[in-house]
Amino acid sequence: MARAIWKGSISFGLVAIPVELHVAVREHRPRVRLLQARDKSPVKYERVCLREGRPMAWEDLVKGYEGEVVDLMERLRRSLETAGKPRKASASRTRKPAGKKPGRAA
Repeated sequence: MARAIWKGSISFGLVAIPVELHVAVREHRPRVRLLQARDKSPVKYERVCLREGRPMAWEDLVKGYEGEVVDLMERLRRSLETAGKPRKASASRTRKPAGKKPGRAA
């Protein structure tokens, strides 16, 4: 039985009547299922990873905006493409020895 949110009593002379106040709204909603419109057969609702193709648990999910997901997938694709290619050593990446800067009088 639900707990009372208020308890008290009403008295009429020598007679006291105990009163309890309870919430009159139920907390649960009716359960519904997704059905196919054509033949009313139940439809399964799964959270499946698009990249791996396996079902995911609620604990493994986070929320994000659609733009973030598209940007993340694009960055992942680019990094995977460049991961297989060897890096070229360029002259611009070589370090110059530390010393006096040209154009300054000492």
